[in-house]
Amino acid sequence: MPTSFYVVIGIVAATAFAGWWFYRRFTVDRPPIGVVTRSDIAILLALLVLLPYLYLNLPIAVVTVVLAVGTLATMYVTLEPMLRYGWLALTVGLVLIGADIALGVLDGVTATSFLVVNNLVMVIAIVGATNLWAQSGAKARDIALLAAALTGYDVIATWQLSVMTDVMERLATAPLVPIIGWDLGNLATGLRIGLGDVLILTVFPLVMRKAYGRAAGLVALVLGLTIPPILFALLVTGVVTATIPAMVVIGPLVVGQYFWWRRRAGGRERTTVEYLRAEPLTSQAAT
Repeated sequence: MPTSFYVVIGIVAATAFAGWWFYRRFTVDRPPIGVVTRSDIAILLALLVLLPYLYLNLPIAVVTVVLAVGTLATMYVTLEPMLRYGWLALTVGLVLIGADIALGVLDGVTATSFLVVNNLVMVIAIVGATNLWAQSGAKARDIALLAAALTGYDVIATWQLSVMTDVMERLATAPLVPIIGWDLGNLATGLRIGLGDVLILTVFPLVMRKAYGRAAGLVALVLGLTIPPILFALLVTGVVTATIPAMVVIGPLVVGQYFWWRRRAGGRERTTVEYLRAEPLTSQAAT
């Protein structure tokens, strides 16, 4: 297997485990949006469907600004409780985003230096976004619905309309590209996985732990991390030569787990209060 196989899989695994670790140790500073509900998930899905078309039609400079603002906001969610000072979290976020943009412009988005920084930025952003959803009370049911909807959209946008492929090709020329990848300058060995795929792989174990317990969360974490190696192996060995929408596998696995644990629990999810009573946070996280 090429080096990119191990690097990308390692980063995806590190992201999922970082989200799991963060969930129990830090409390994010949640915005006043209340509990995340199905209507919020519907709005998120609508944005995810709309954004690719904006990326394809807006100037690259505008796209970069949009990505920078959104990425900085989600990075702040991760860094602020860890660094304890808002100004420090903002400074670190600005430095990393500035480095990402500078390296993308000066060295190119396929350069190793750029990919190191961009992957780090994406990992921090994913940990913040997924913990914001989970700690804001998102239900496992709603994440399963989101995964199912994204699966259908991914199939149409990738295989029928080629929208996602076109978006990835265009964003591959811009900084802050929303992927985790390595060796992208080599078409034969370069590998990448979309930000949305890693978001689902990271957030689903968190909401499953809240809803059905630590065992359900761990099963979701381990099963989810088996998918990228299998898909990448199919691509690297030449068994599959076309682009594979990862959600085609991730979505059914997420939905299947949700219904299995739901049936096992009698059709009811734990609330956040019940979860915290059963698994009290450490004093640091509670603070």
